[in-house]
Amino acid sequence: MLYDNLTINDRGHLTIAGHDTTELVREYGTPLMVLDEDRVRARCRTYVEALREHFPAGSLPLYASKALSFKEIYRLAATEGMGIDVVSIGEIHTAQQAGFPLERAYFHGNNKTDEDIAFAMEHGVGYFVCDNLDELDAILIMKTIGFSLAEIREHMRHYNIDSSLDALHRQLAVIDRRIGELRQLRSRVQHRCAQMEQVRGVSADAGVTVADQPAQYILCRPVDPPHTLREISIATKQCFADSFAGQLPLYFQCGVVVPLARIRAGQ
Repeated sequence: MLYDNLTINDRGHLTIAGHDTTELVREYGTPLMVLDEDRVRARCRTYVEALREHFPAGSLPLYASKALSFKEIYRLAATEGMGIDVVSIGEIHTAQQAGFPLERAYFHGNNKTDEDIAFAMEHGVGYFVCDNLDELDAILIMKTIGFSLAEIREHMRHYNIDSSLDALHRQLAVIDRRIGELRQLRSRVQHRCAQMEQVRGVSADAGVTVADQPAQYILCRPVDPPHTLREISIATKQCFADSFAGQLPLYFQCGVVVPLARIRAGQ
């Protein structure tokens, strides 16, 4: 026989992994595809172990979904530590339904639509295998500021040049806003760097001086009914006056202590 899991039994019937094909046909009918799970798992382990031994850490053999795409094959690939090669959102959906960790999925194909890319991103596909610059642009835009899958589907239903231009102009506005935010962030980081550079020359051996601090005070005033912001403001100003009269430090924090019962009563 071509493979050692194919034999002829004493009844003259072909068997696959010990199962009589005649009996399988009687139970399930024809046409019938039969997979030997033990053989498939053994092949997966051969590749996983070979890459582990001879390739850099993190190398991953991929199961090609185009060979056979159904839930159980993805569950099998997941338990054997394989990655998967997918070429459509149908294959991505099937793998996800099987519980396959999509961070180990590689999305191939030279004709991915924006909807395909958005679907893959929303479902956590780990890698894209890109065949052209347009696809790279689409991935970059969607990853950074792009449309959701729902927005892309709505756009495709009403697709024309004007709607596409409007969509791209909206993306430009988002990009400009992000650039502004990054410029502000850069300015703050640059200011922090300048502050740290000013003290760079201070010796770590200079020690730390702790100055004596004057006593701190807590000033309390009851808030009169009906306990609105007006009464709270009056009580706060009275604390200001007490602080001034007592020549206390000007810097202080103020707050209101509200009984739990009043909070529960919405007061």
